[in-house]
Amino acid sequence: MTLCSCPIPPGERTFLAMNSAGMRKRWTVISLLAVVFIAAYVSALFSFRAESTLELRFAGVVPPVPDYVIVQLDILEIDPALQKVWLRLIPEPAGGLREKGRPVPTRALTLRADGARVSFSNASTEGRTATVYAPGQTMTPTDVIDTLTNGSVGNFPFDRYQFNFRLSVTTPDPAAPQGYRHLPVIIQAAPDAGLAGFTFTGAVSRVEVADAMTSDAVELDITVRRSPTTFRYTILLMTIAGALALGCTAVALVVAFDPRYFQPAFLPWMSATLFAIVGLRRILPGNPPFGSLPDFLVFMWAETLVALALISLVINYLRRKPPPVP
Repeated sequence: MTLCSCPIPPGERTFLAMNSAGMRKRWTVISLLAVVFIAAYVSALFSFRAESTLELRFAGVVPPVPDYVIVQLDILEIDPALQKVWLRLIPEPAGGLREKGRPVPTRALTLRADGARVSFSNASTEGRTATVYAPGQTMTPTDVIDTLTNGSVGNFPFDRYQFNFRLSVTTPDPAAPQGYRHLPVIIQAAPDAGLAGFTFTGAVSRVEVADAMTSDAVELDITVRRSPTTFRYTILLMTIAGALALGCTAVALVVAFDPRYFQPAFLPWMSATLFAIVGLRRILPGNPPFGSLPDFLVFMWAETLVALALISLVINYLRRKPPPVP
């Protein structure tokens, strides 16, 4: 048995070379797409911890003296529809105010959050709240409710809000003119402070006013925005809804100009798309109320286009002539 070593014809060699080059090109494109997807996936995982955070910028804050109080700020919940935000203040004595071996104050302290309302405190009045801690008593966290301003949920996902309040700590002092003196307060963001779906940026400054009850206080002015992931996901859903509506409209126009392209499968497809767009609207992050900006930008028009396209297909179907009977 002998093997034939017949030469490959030039035309077949050219075909094999072109086929091999095409395969290499396809695999190169697939590899590049895989690398881009992996890089985007890893970047999204790293940005998860960084986007829903609380950042505090400090301006003119007095350095701590031997006696001061550290207050950690945490975000519990936010409701843009109700224009409310729930915060948690976690105070802790420091320096000479801290009892040795125990995180309790050595003297009586009063924590005030002016401009907000404390949920649970010893004394509470409209616009001014106070929590009193006795010497040796554990400084339990204080929950604060504040009002969101300068924003509307109707502008979702471009909406932004602000809230602010003043924080001060006093201790009884018979030598002081008012019978008490203010203690320096150091504001910190609590570990893992923040809330999924939002980013918080705060400015902390020390204020001096004439009112003895609020003088030498620390003022917090915090801005609330939607997180980048919330913004990108909303844009993605709006793009999908718009693309589906344009696709249905294009098919309806083709069938309207040439009924020969009509397919019975178009009817259930467009009927399902009509309800799919409603489902996309319902899963928007944060569940914005009806009448928000995405409804006017995309969803209302997408539903209208798909409904008109479906009605156009039904009319074309009814106007079709039955096929001839053999």
